[in-house]
Amino acid sequence: MAIVMLGTSLPSRRHRLRRLIPQGVQARAAIVIAIITLPLLILLIVSERDRYQLATILQRDGHQTALHDAAVAALWQLSLGVCSVVAAAGLMAVVIEFRLLRPMRRLTFAASRLADGQLDTQVDVGGLYMPDMRTLGITLNQMARILEKIALTDSLTAIANRRQFDHVVAGEVKRSMRMKRGLALLLVDVDKFKNYNDLYGHIRGDLCLKRIAAALQSAVRRPSDLVARYGGEEFAVLLPDTDEAGAHAVARELLAAVRSLNIPHDAWERSIVTISVGLAVSIPPPIVEPTVLIERADQALYAAKQAGRDRIVAAEQITRAA
Repeated sequence: MAIVMLGTSLPSRRHRLRRLIPQGVQARAAIVIAIITLPLLILLIVSERDRYQLATILQRDGHQTALHDAAVAALWQLSLGVCSVVAAAGLMAVVIEFRLLRPMRRLTFAASRLADGQLDTQVDVGGLYMPDMRTLGITLNQMARILEKIALTDSLTAIANRRQFDHVVAGEVKRSMRMKRGLALLLVDVDKFKNYNDLYGHIRGDLCLKRIAAALQSAVRRPSDLVARYGGEEFAVLLPDTDEAGAHAVARELLAAVRSLNIPHDAWERSIVTISVGLAVSIPPPIVEPTVLIERADQALYAAKQAGRDRIVAAEQITRAA
C-alpha cells in the first residue's frame, strides 16, 4: 500500500523508484514461489490422475461401493492438497512481506526523502536480509552523508555555508541557555572587497576569499568552533563556551592571520587585504533567539567599518558607550 500511495503521489518519480528494486530480488522471489508451489501442483495433478484411473477401472468392473470409497478418498486427498497449497501460499506471502516488500518500502521511502531534500535520512540496514537490499541500504546512507556534506559546504571556500551556520547557531543558542555558558559570535567582513574586485577582477577576488577562509579556519583550534561563509565577502565564526575576553583573543588572531597573508590591495590605504570584526557574546544577559545574537554582532561589525575598518568592535562596547 505504501508503494502504491507513493507512486500515486509522486508519478514523476515512478520510474526512478522502480529502479531501486534490484533484478536479483525479482529473480529470487520467482524462484521461491516456484520451489514452493511446483511440488504441490505436481502432487495435485498426480492425485487427480490416480483418482481418474481408479474410478475408470472400478466403474468398468461394476464395483459401485469401491468406486464411492475411492471417490471419497480422492476428494479427501484433494482437500488436503488444496489446504497445503493455501497454507504454503500464506507462508510464502508472510515471507515475501517481511523479507521483500517491507524492506522495499523502507528503501523507497528513504529514497523519496532524499529526493525531497531531507538529507538526514538514514536506512536501518539491520532488517535488510537480502544482500542486494543491504548493499542498497548502505549505499543510500552513504549518498545521504555525501549530499548533506555538499549541501552544508560552501562550494568556493570549502568551509561551512550559511545553511550549516543557521542550523548550528540555533542549537548552540539553546545549549548556551541550558548550560548557562557563554556563546560568542564574530562577524567578519573583508575590507573594501568591492574595490578589490573592481581592480583585480573576480577570479582573483575568488582566490582571495579562498585564502581568507583558510586563514580564518586555521585561527580557530577547537573542534566545536565553526567558521562559515555568511554571504559574499562576509564570514561568521561561532565560538561555544566562550566569554568576551576569549572572543577578543580569537578575533585578534583572525585579524593577524589575514594580515599575515600579505595579499596586495592597492585600492585600500592599508595596501594589503584586511578584515573588520564585529563581536557579540550571549551572556550576560542570556540570548533567547539566534537572530538577536546575529543582530548584535552585525551592529558591532557596522560600527567597526564606520570607525575605519581593520579593527574589532564588540557589541558590549556599543552598549556601554550608549
